[in-house]
Amino acid sequence: MIQRILMLALVLLAFTMPTEAITLQELQTSPQFKLVHVQAMNPTMERGGLYIYLNTYSIEATHYAPPQYSLRGTYYVVIDTDYQSTIEEKQLTVDYDTNYSLATLIHSSHMMNPSPSTLALIEASESKSGLSLVDRSCGKIFIRWGSTANAVSK
Repeated sequence: MIQRILMLALVLLAFTMPTEAITLQELQTSPQFKLVHVQAMNPTMERGGLYIYLNTYSIEATHYAPPQYSLRGTYYVVIDTDYQSTIEEKQLTVDYDTNYSLATLIHSSHMMNPSPSTLALIEASESKSGLSLVDRSCGKIFIRWGSTANAVSK
């Protein structure tokens, strides 16, 4: 009797486990995902392109110590063509130091020199922006051929 109950519980657990596959339709329709980049692949194709969706619910502050900040979030790179679609999940970490922002550079240069060269300020802001990006693949790729979707782990 106990074995049957355990077997039934195992079967129910197996069918209620959520799958982690994500579809293009979910990325396009859910308010959780924001389309942040679009690039057409080939103008001769009916549809297709490169799309990047940001999971707005995944953004979190990992380091908050002014003037240094660090944010992490998950995004999806979608390559959609007539014959296949791939969706790759990635994680991006952005570190930002406001000491190197253009506004801080302008303010500090006005304190030292009332009439700084605009060109010098632009060059200074380009050489040290205060931003650093770390991009990491989460190891999940979702591929669709026709109407079927498959999850592949790297």
